[in-house]
Amino acid sequence: MRWIEVATAPAEILPEPLTRDQVLARFHLQDRHGRIVSGAEAFAILWSALPAFRFLGWVFRRPFMTAILERLYVSFLKHRPRISRIISGRRSICAGDAQCGSP
Repeated sequence: MRWIEVATAPAEILPEPLTRDQVLARFHLQDRHGRIVSGAEAFAILWSALPAFRFLGWVFRRPFMTAILERLYVSFLKHRPRISRIISGRRSICAGDAQCGSP
């Protein structure tokens, strides 16, 4: 498995025919056959390759389950900017507070 930081990677190593904006917009994976997949299918393939997540990968590689996960993922993507702002704000608020996040 090889990870690429697509935000800073040279354009020539990005998977063709995708643009940087496209690969930043969704999770993408290139499988062992060179096929590029994204979203739920990409997560299911990744999880199948990770021992601790193999069962999840098996579950979500079923077409019905992939469709459900894809709908959830698309919904998450719609809210991701807001979630990121909330998390970033919490980090900056908590930066100087040793008790922040404690129960």
